[in-house]
Amino acid sequence: MKRLLDHVADSAVYTLADIDPLRSRLADMRAILQKDELAGETPQSIMQLITDKLDMCDSSLQVLTERLSRLSPELGDIQQKLVSIKRQMAALASRKTFTPTELTPLVDELRAIDAQRVNGRFLSSTGDVPEGQEIVAGLLEECFTFAHDLKARGANVSPSLRPIYDRLADLKSQLERLTLTHRWTLRETDLYHYQSQLREIDNKRGPSGKFEDNEGKVGEGQTVLLYMLRRCYALLYGLLNSSVPVSEGNPCRKPFLIQALMPVHNQLSTVRRCLVEVKKAGGPYSGSFLPESI
Repeated sequence: MKRLLDHVADSAVYTLADIDPLRSRLADMRAILQKDELAGETPQSIMQLITDKLDMCDSSLQVLTERLSRLSPELGDIQQKLVSIKRQMAALASRKTFTPTELTPLVDELRAIDAQRVNGRFLSSTGDVPEGQEIVAGLLEECFTFAHDLKARGANVSPSLRPIYDRLADLKSQLERLTLTHRWTLRETDLYHYQSQLREIDNKRGPSGKFEDNEGKVGEGQTVLLYMLRRCYALLYGLLNSSVPVSEGNPCRKPFLIQALMPVHNQLSTVRRCLVEVKKAGGPYSGSFLPESI
């Protein structure tokens, strides 16, 4: 959670709708922590460690919220549109190949937004200058710069950073595949391997927050690499949220029974969740064929 919040702050490409689920998740964690504290089963040292980490996340979330609080409602729609455009461009950049025609509609949207400015400022319907100009103007400039880089060199990554790109591409592909096929059968322990790899790659960034080669030089393709890293963190966060922790009991008691029942539990959980999704979707098969207890 802390890593994800740090990357959101670093990219500055987010909306309130993006951080609301994070706020809700932190509130759930706080409630769980309070129940554990009342139960008194967790050592105080561990409770203090977790509380400190949770406080750090709350502090980071507060900074993100305050940054957008300076944005007036009149500019909120423009900011959300720019965030969407930059994410679409980043998605194009993360692909090995893309055609310039795929970028053209996004550039046209940027020009249409830029045309709304009067003397370099966005105005409200009453002709006033709303607050948050620097946020929207800065984001618009970043989008134009990003589009220019994509036109000039496509999804080019310097050879010195190509190993990092290849690792991130492989991790992103694996996490996307897990999201589609195994998100409800995973346990948190199944995801530690991906978490440690992302942390290792993230730690390769220099003091400036950018990836450097062996000689300390910042190579081309930083936007692509950072987008892929943040996308991997977002996928991992989604998988961690959808995984259901199951108590495996004392491994010294009936270990063979535990090992045999865990796959069955995972399969039943998957079936149940699929049935719930079918029920939500409705259609000709909704209704009495699913019991209300599902």
